[in-house]
Amino acid sequence: MKKIIAFDLDGTLVKSEITQESHHFWFEEMARLCNNPIIKTWKNEKEYMKYAFKAMEEYTGLNHKNKEEEHILRKTIRTFYQMLTFKIITSKGKKAMFFDWYPFFKKLKKKYTLALITTSPEDIVTIWKNELKLDKYFDIIERTTITENPDKSMLIDKFIKMYKKPILYIGNSKRDFLPCKKHNIPFILVTWDSKSKNLNLPKSKKANNLKELKNEIENILGEKL
Repeated sequence: MKKIIAFDLDGTLVKSEITQESHHFWFEEMARLCNNPIIKTWKNEKEYMKYAFKAMEEYTGLNHKNKEEEHILRKTIRTFYQMLTFKIITSKGKKAMFFDWYPFFKKLKKKYTLALITTSPEDIVTIWKNELKLDKYFDIIERTTITENPDKSMLIDKFIKMYKKPILYIGNSKRDFLPCKKHNIPFILVTWDSKSKNLNLPKSKKANNLKELKNEIENILGEKL
């Protein structure tokens, strides 16, 4: 296998507004199902899963502190999320992407193995893959199962054990950066998404557009693409 360059999905390749729209829709629907308008106000909370558990507990009567019930709750939360997200993704199609990535991926793929590492649940990634033809360019697509905790650090640990350590990771958030720091993986922060445009991370390179990303990759790897 050639050396691996890994990418994040949400906020890096595709616009995070779609995920945000799905999250908002999720809480709005749960507020309706529970007949509790307060649940709708949780849609902007940073600890998404904490409040998702709280809402689903109210709806089902289950308790996430019980191991078996936590498993059921997590699966139900993420399944419902996937159901709501499906229509949003298919309506956006390629418009969800920041750029026409394909010429860029085609160049990279000549020299490197391309990997997509995302905490998005498996069926959502399958939809993205089909809509955007991602498997044409990514040799490896690593995602979380419907029952797994969407934890980027755990996912990268798992990826390294299954394959090998990427020589570079490209993402848009602190939670992308920290596992890379832990494993000493060079990291490029892309700032074209609304959530990352004002983000600064120590000891990471930054790219504001595709040209800058290409330059940073060449500087880190020491060769022209």
